[in-house]
Order: sequence, then structure tokens, then C-alpha cells
Amino acid sequence: MSSNVIDIREYREIDPILRKGDVVRFVGEVESAGETLMEDFLGYTGLVTEIVLRWGEDTDAPGQAKHVMVAVPYEEGWEQVSAPVSSLHRVLGQDSNALRGYEADTGCV
Repeated sequence: MSSNVIDIREYREIDPILRKGDVVRFVGEVESAGETLMEDFLGYTGLVTEIVLRWGEDTDAPGQAKHVMVAVPYEEGWEQVSAPVSSLHRVLGQDSNALRGYEADTGCV
């Protein structure tokens, strides 16, 4: 049986701008409630929920995110963590799709 449904994942371009809803992985130290958590979240993955601070107009990256809030699934539910962009890596492509719950292949679900 054939379908005329197009899988948007095949045509969506990767946006170079970090935005709310992006999947990120912690690779450096972060803060939570003003406390530095060096290894508590290292390697964890979460979703950007808010852009807290942006680079100014007089910088090399005007308007780009500098500091964000990330929701991390933790033992007792979701935890909001404040993190500088320098401590995060954005998860893209098939890895991002798998974390979002899509099937591994690019076929329609």
C-alpha cells in the first residue's frame, strides 16, 4: 500500500540558530538555583525551554543565544537547569529524531 504522505524530516533544513524546543546535551558545567553542578548533568540530554540571554549588537554573534534554560528529565520529574551555550552541544539529525520518539528510519510513522 503506497501513501502520499511526505515525511517532513526528509526536507527540513538544519537551522543554525539555537531555539526553544531544540534538543541539547550537556558537555560542560552548568548551574541550578545559583549552584554550580559540575558533573550532575554531564552527558544528560534535555530540551531548550527559554533563551535567557542573547549576545549584544556590538558582538560577533548579535542576537544569538548566550544563556538558556533547559528542561532535563530527571529521577523525580523534569528539572529546569540554567546553562551557558558554551556548556551545550545541540543534537541534530537522526540522534535528535530518536530522542524525540521518531522511528530510526525516515519512513512515515
